[in-house]
Amino acid sequence: MSIRHNIRFILVRTSHSGNIGGAARALKTMGMSQLYLVTPNVQPDGHSRAMSANADDILDGAIFCSSLAEALEDCCLVIATTARARRLPLPQITIRQMAKKVVQQATSAPVAILFGNEKNGLSNAELDACQLQMAIPAHDVYPVLNLAAAVQIVCYELYMALQNTEHLHFVKEHVLAPQQVYFAFFDHLKRTLQQIEFFNDKTPNVQRWRRLLRIFNRAELNESEVHLLQGILTRIDQYTDHH
Repeated sequence: MSIRHNIRFILVRTSHSGNIGGAARALKTMGMSQLYLVTPNVQPDGHSRAMSANADDILDGAIFCSSLAEALEDCCLVIATTARARRLPLPQITIRQMAKKVVQQATSAPVAILFGNEKNGLSNAELDACQLQMAIPAHDVYPVLNLAAAVQIVCYELYMALQNTEHLHFVKEHVLAPQQVYFAFFDHLKRTLQQIEFFNDKTPNVQRWRRLLRIFNRAELNESEVHLLQGILTRIDQYTDHH
């Protein structure tokens, strides 16, 4: 399996069918193939095929997912593309740092790059599933990129980063935990924190909970490390139940 096959482009809640086709074309021109569509607001149509410009194989092979969690479950690293300022931002990297990081991690497991809805971008809840974020530099007067154009730029940077790296072998050293392992850990963490009344009420404070997610996402843990933390939670559960 090539490194390219482990690089996943995920479009979330896409509103314009032409952008789906444009994204497919962007992937094909740079030798990529993994296009995922999460709950798109439109389905690929004739306009999509026209914009794909003969990248029908990428369009036809697109994987539809009913949730972001489904699209990410086996990914070891998730990077958000967003230019919007956030109250609790993720660690920011440049697009070229992104390319280097993706190529490095894709030698061992799938890596995902998220692109949000054309009007609203990625939601805060969608960002919670990411470890890093990046923004594509643009002129201050009008720093607004079309979705398909953004995908093309990211594909180009990855294409350049992949040059002279095809000889890399798939490695198993410090493979980051897949998202499905993180999701299970986060669910357990929330239940345990509620049980020990870490939160003032049964509903966790959104900002406080998001800060906790950021801490663990920054840590870049492997699967055994996440299981170790989950074992600590299990022991806390047993202790509180006993007492």
